[in-house]
Amino acid sequence: MYPLRNLSLRGKLTAIIMITSSVAVLVACTVFALYDVTTFWRSLESELGTVAEITGSNMTAALTFGDVKAANSRLRRRFPTRLYSFRTICSCSVKFG
Repeated sequence: MYPLRNLSLRGKLTAIIMITSSVAVLVACTVFALYDVTTFWRSLESELGTVAEITGSNMTAALTFGDVKAANSRLRRRFPTRLYSFRTICSCSVKFG
């Protein structure tokens, strides 16, 4: 029931110091992990925003004139890897109003 009751004073101090140090290391690791995750998501958001702006400015002419084939071929040349899974432009004929 009381695990520290049968220990000497030296043993009790050692146990308290070990528990305190373990908790401090656990808290520090948690803080570093949370910082790393938030930094990763912020940098990913910034990178994808930049890529979206560049892609949008490169696609303006093709989308203005409705040339979906040229826009798709430009996208495939710009992003040849499978990193960006949605790299297809579809033509939409939706009218509002």
